[in-house]
Amino acid sequence: MKLLSFLHILTTSWACAAEALAEPDFSEYPEMKRANDPNNTLADSLNYGGFPSFVDQHHALHLANRRGAPLLLFMSFLDEGGGSARQYLLTPSGQITWHVNVYFHAIQADRRQQLSDKQLAAVKDKIAGLPKVNTYPKLPQLAIVSFREGGPWITRSCRAEDLQGIQELLDGCLGFSRRR
Repeated sequence: MKLLSFLHILTTSWACAAEALAEPDFSEYPEMKRANDPNNTLADSLNYGGFPSFVDQHHALHLANRRGAPLLLFMSFLDEGGGSARQYLLTPSGQITWHVNVYFHAIQADRRQQLSDKQLAAVKDKIAGLPKVNTYPKLPQLAIVSFREGGPWITRSCRAEDLQGIQELLDGCLGFSRRR
């Protein structure tokens, strides 16, 4: 009986750990369903290309960072239609890049900054408070965040407002006078 209890605790722990590392599943979003419709024309594919491309971008970075690619944080805040996203990328050395990615083929308003050691430490403190589970808000409120916090690369979906603290900190580091 003790062995069964131990095995139950062990398998439950593994299941919880697997859930904690699970990538978000965006398949139920209408934009993703439309983008993956086999009856789409080329024009349809272009119209729905933004949101699925941003999801693919986080997935690719998720895999690359599991192999040790140099990123500490990657955040995407999607617009209402999912066609563009404001994105933040941060390396472990503190190099931050902010831009608007339009339909995953045009980068606009690129801005870069090297964070001080103090700023980088503050960002790392904020990373510790990032969402622990995936949530699936409607597209205009959706944010995708990928990060490393001393262990494996993690990707989460959440409400944009869940990232407000770290976004405001990064905006201040980039010299934005107000939140974009």
